[in-house]
Amino acid sequence: MRKPARYVVLVMGVAGLLSGCSAAQQTPVRQLPPVVSPSATSAPSATSATPEVLASAEPSRPAAEQAAIARAVGVIVSLGGSAVPDASTTVSDSGPAGEPGQFVSVGSWRVQWDPQGRLIFVAVLPPFVTSAPGTVTSEAVARTRLADYRTRLGLVVAPPDSLVPDPTSEGWRAHWDRLIGGVPVASDGTVMAIGADGAFLSYRYVESATAPAPAKTISQAKALSHFPRCRNSAAGPSGLVETCTIKLEWHASAMTLGAPLQLCWRIDYSRKDNDGTSAGVMWLDAGTGEQVDAAATM
Repeated sequence: MRKPARYVVLVMGVAGLLSGCSAAQQTPVRQLPPVVSPSATSAPSATSATPEVLASAEPSRPAAEQAAIARAVGVIVSLGGSAVPDASTTVSDSGPAGEPGQFVSVGSWRVQWDPQGRLIFVAVLPPFVTSAPGTVTSEAVARTRLADYRTRLGLVVAPPDSLVPDPTSEGWRAHWDRLIGGVPVASDGTVMAIGADGAFLSYRYVESATAPAPAKTISQAKALSHFPRCRNSAAGPSGLVETCTIKLEWHASAMTLGAPLQLCWRIDYSRKDNDGTSAGVMWLDAGTGEQVDAAATM
């Protein structure tokens, strides 16, 4: 596969779109059918594009590259965008940060599938422009646009687990948690960003490796016995206020590089009095109660 030198320049900054650090795409959104129809529990794969799209790619390219480019253009068109393959179009076996999977750069768009053929990344790199006054999309409109884009990508429409405004793009960033056995994986799932005018900016799907769930999960009470400081109280001496919550969560230890996700009891606690505030979070192995990870949150 060919990797022209300009590919290095084109792909730089793609990762920034994942945090919404991009201006809105100028291509108007059109109502087009979704590209794929995957299951509700996985990221979408893509279908083949029309012969007309294949014909627009360079005839000298290998058939596999032409097919990849056509598939990428099909995704782009489904989102209301447009891209014309030319000599600058590239196809590689990994993303800009080394993520495995076929990566296509065509025009101002970047599209990637993982080795299993699931669509895991789409982003557009439009010119950085200042949004016109009054073009900021409301939360209600943002939710409607996000549902539309999920439909176009063949995803089941569901409200995001979080939806926050992005001060850089003046748009919105939404996150749908991945669930394993009904337990959330906060670090995984789907992230989608839209611009100030509601135009599509980026999509990413993350599915990390997981360790087997324990044969038996210890009770909440047993987990708390490993952390006796977990208390909820108010109006204590010196204005002491303590809070503590516990829930199951899939978590990868930050203390071990490349550690897989494992089922844990997550304990969040805080202590505030006249002298100040301290807070932290701890993860305990859901099968043994042993500490997996911990961090200060204040």
